[in-house]
Amino acid sequence: MRRIASDFYTGGANMILQMDKDLSLEEIGVFATMVNLPEADYTTAEYLAAQSSDKAEYIETLLCSLLEKGYVLKVGEKYAVNKEMIPQIVKWEV
Repeated sequence: MRRIASDFYTGGANMILQMDKDLSLEEIGVFATMVNLPEADYTTAEYLAAQSSDKAEYIETLLCSLLEKGYVLKVGEKYAVNKEMIPQIVKWEV
């Protein structure tokens, strides 16, 4: 279980991601970024790479893995958080 401070929908709440053990820390990082930053949801690998030190090709690989595992959806050339997954993996602590 990894704790990430978040203001996602409710300011000041703590979000606890209960992620699958088959996800790498890098995949968890990309997914958490997409969940926590509205501008990082419905985005491209190039945008996410510009926010980090990783290359777009590597981010694309991580996004493809998240897509295969059902955490993100692909809409055209962009990736979006699969909102149906959120209730299964997020627990809020106030």
